[in-house]
Amino acid sequence: MEKVHFVCEKEDRLDKVLYRYFEQRGYSRNNIKEFIKKGFVVLNDKIVSKASTKVLYGDKIEVVIPKDKGIEPIEGDLDVIYEDEYLLVINKPPNLTTHPAPSCKEPTLVNILIKRYPELKTLDKERPGIVHRLDKDTSGLMIIAKNKDVQEKLKSMFQKREIKKKYIVLVHNILRERQGEINVLMDRDHISRTKMKVYKDRGRESITRYKVITDDLNYNVSLVEAELLTGRTHQIRVHFSHIGHPVVGDKLYGRPKKIDNLIIKKLAKRQMLHSWYLDFIHPVTKKRLCFKVPVPEDFFRVILYISKKRPMCVAVTGGVGCGKSKVSELLSKGGYPLWSADQAVEELYKAGGAGFEHIRLNFGDKYIDPQKGCINKKKLFETMSQDQYFRQQVERIIHPLVFEHMVNFIEMNKSKNMVILEIPLLVEAGWTKENYRGMFDIIVGIFCAENVRNNRLKEIRGWNEEKIKQTIKWQASQRERVMVCDIIIDNSKSLDELQKKVATIKILLRKLRIKRLFKKLTKLRELGIIDWVYKNEISLTK
Repeated sequence: MEKVHFVCEKEDRLDKVLYRYFEQRGYSRNNIKEFIKKGFVVLNDKIVSKASTKVLYGDKIEVVIPKDKGIEPIEGDLDVIYEDEYLLVINKPPNLTTHPAPSCKEPTLVNILIKRYPELKTLDKERPGIVHRLDKDTSGLMIIAKNKDVQEKLKSMFQKREIKKKYIVLVHNILRERQGEINVLMDRDHISRTKMKVYKDRGRESITRYKVITDDLNYNVSLVEAELLTGRTHQIRVHFSHIGHPVVGDKLYGRPKKIDNLIIKKLAKRQMLHSWYLDFIHPVTKKRLCFKVPVPEDFFRVILYISKKRPMCVAVTGGVGCGKSKVSELLSKGGYPLWSADQAVEELYKAGGAGFEHIRLNFGDKYIDPQKGCINKKKLFETMSQDQYFRQQVERIIHPLVFEHMVNFIEMNKSKNMVILEIPLLVEAGWTKENYRGMFDIIVGIFCAENVRNNRLKEIRGWNEEKIKQTIKWQASQRERVMVCDIIIDNSKSLDELQKKVATIKILLRKLRIKRLFKKLTKLRELGIIDWVYKNEISLTK
């Protein structure tokens, strides 16, 4: 038995006083309550058995701690990356605590190590062979010493920053700076002692360098390589949370309000943090050792999900009467969601819609249909055709609203492989410019011979020559559209011909979608961050 004596420094419940005192020794609240329940706590020379007992400033407390039975050897898997007579380098899986603690009930890495290497017991009573640690839910490379001398040398090397450690971490939000350094003071949180916190005027120096490997706008996440220059508890998790980019899946250091529930709840069941790179000079042989291990399967699943589930956005554009709607309809067959800018405008112009309110606010009730209670599109269109300045005013109001409508549609369908976006005024709205172009993976332009187009407008829509000319004169020319398109479909012939062309285009789009995904994953594979061993997951992309 070990007896611990101390004096209460703050009035509180007995269990809270004890927890604050013993927390850093690894004891949990349940351990503390068990001590009280079993009569191991003496308050002012009297045994107490209630956790809620009030303790005053200056009260004397004695706690009897049962004798430690020692570390039990336990059989378990151990992924050894390198081994010699002096040290081991292992790949620790997630959900495995590094070393035993009173609050830890399940087997730890140390339990498994001493089962395979009994000689480690002689090194350290509590943490044999351990020279640095990873959090329970952090995976990756760790160095284990095989003798006392090597253990002390490795600890010294870590303190002197002679061992290079790099992590792969997935964080929320897009990092504006593609690389940078976080240098702050860290200390225990004065409220929750299990947490670390950044302070301005106290704590120890902590430095993390980082660079962005890739990011994803749809899921608003960044995959980052982080290099530790110091080794503070929870350093990477605290640092990225501090700058507004908490680690995906981290339940301790803040979860943003707007997160993808599927990623967090189904895939990222732990913090997405992996120690993937170690580089150091062997403390005995003086040879340089460098190791990389790809992320484990659960981390790979999240990377694949994010890479795969962003829909490929295919924009379809073309002049009036060229057949955009038909091509869009044909492309969407097979389960691809279809969005139409014209239908979006219809919704916006309905009574109470955003477009309706803006038009009424800027132009009064002149363009409101008194019978239907919505915007009179015909009257609005006639004025726009005759007055260029008025048309520009309307476009400044409506185009941003239509764009927002489209973005919401893509967000609603982000689990789909591909979405089709019919956008007649893609060029006129300026959405082919640099600020918008990244929204569309492929722009499909529909071309139609002028005489064929005019005949269709007359026969199908009943337009006369004057209306055709008025409409076409303020739209972009076919040449302007062709210049911004990735694929051109000539719709000057029959419907059968068009269907054959669209069928060919659909095959091409599918290949491009898969190629885009594999290009992104191949980059990570070449860096050594992921591996193709997860065959079942890779098959999902086919």
